[in-house]
Amino acid sequence: MPTFIDESGDTGPTAAGGSPYFHLAAVWVPTHDDADQFRERIRQLRRDLGLRVDYEFKFSKTHSRPERREAFFRAAVAQEFRFAVSSINKTKNDWDCTGRREKYRACLTELSALLRPTYCRAEEGKSAPLKEPIVLDENSDRDFLAIAKQQFHALRSNRHPGLPLVAKVLSRGSASDEMLQLVDMVCGAACELIQDDNRTWYNLIAERDVNPRRVI
Repeated sequence: MPTFIDESGDTGPTAAGGSPYFHLAAVWVPTHDDADQFRERIRQLRRDLGLRVDYEFKFSKTHSRPERREAFFRAAVAQEFRFAVSSINKTKNDWDCTGRREKYRACLTELSALLRPTYCRAEEGKSAPLKEPIVLDENSDRDFLAIAKQQFHALRSNRHPGLPLVAKVLSRGSASDEMLQLVDMVCGAACELIQDDNRTWYNLIAERDVNPRRVI
């Protein structure tokens, strides 16, 4: 039952050129086989669209190619997945004055809390602990990985009291993993809804969201 996490925006102050929002998105799939099936589905989509085998689907790269964006989301919803998004509007509630670690901690805490019920449901009927693996899109900031480990490792099993729901938390480059590309696309769709009230792309995946849109 792997979970994949990506970010959008930045944690820097807006007065220094930082973006007004910082977003984290997470995508969960029921099994490793589901993740592999999705990867193969996207590889087939590249062939169908005549794209390079190493073409990386990114929301920011498909603004001028909406047909590619739609084809990707249509392929995605053919697979089972759930997602959660945590967003900070740095122009409100003094968030612009806080440090990056506090922003990381706030969003990762919310993401882990939003996903916990999904993990607990996935663990029902299993004789062994879930041991959910978490994969972050590669980030050079070691604090981000450290805080992600701390927040997700804190989740405890209902079925196996005292045992953690999450095992490994690691990072990987998105260029070589279609699952991380899915998180980027999901995050982009949610960002357009949150920042611009544009539901065009979010509506294609809305039923997979574990929580209504909310900005802290």
